[in-house]
Amino acid sequence: MSRFEQALLYVIGDTSANPEQLGRTKLAKILFFADLASFRQTGKPITEAVYEKRDRGPMPRQLYDAISKLERDGLIATRTANHFGYSQHQFWALTDSSFDELSGRDVATLSYVTNLICRDHTATSISEITHNRAWSLAKTGEEIPFAAFLAAHGAGKAREDEILEIESALGG
Repeated sequence: MSRFEQALLYVIGDTSANPEQLGRTKLAKILFFADLASFRQTGKPITEAVYEKRDRGPMPRQLYDAISKLERDGLIATRTANHFGYSQHQFWALTDSSFDELSGRDVATLSYVTNLICRDHTATSISEITHNRAWSLAKTGEEIPFAAFLAAHGAGKAREDEILEIESALGG
């Protein structure tokens, strides 16, 4: 199982007791913010996902395929339910899987971000946070590098190679 699938399964398992807390949008944002936090701290994201611009913010390219694979493999169950008048995709982990690709730091980051987003945000409020300058300059479907998000938020000083990557990604 890939790092991305293990992270996905970990987050789903962490919220299985209250599946209404986690829809597909929040799931994508948890993975994004956990990856961003890891990138900021270590220079490397947890999941190695590529995030692209979508209407509700950055989305991991492999999210839908990974959800389908985990469901086919019998590791998760999904359903669509009415949640405050909106259609919400809900998830349950069906197994306690091994997370041998994830470090203790990775799991702690995923757990912290999951708790924060599920407790303090709606899908709309967490999506709005990701709509910064880096997101607005990208075209729909275009990859947005983590360095661009960090620079747009003024979080940390970008290295020279990150600045070149940001300029390249944003057409500069």
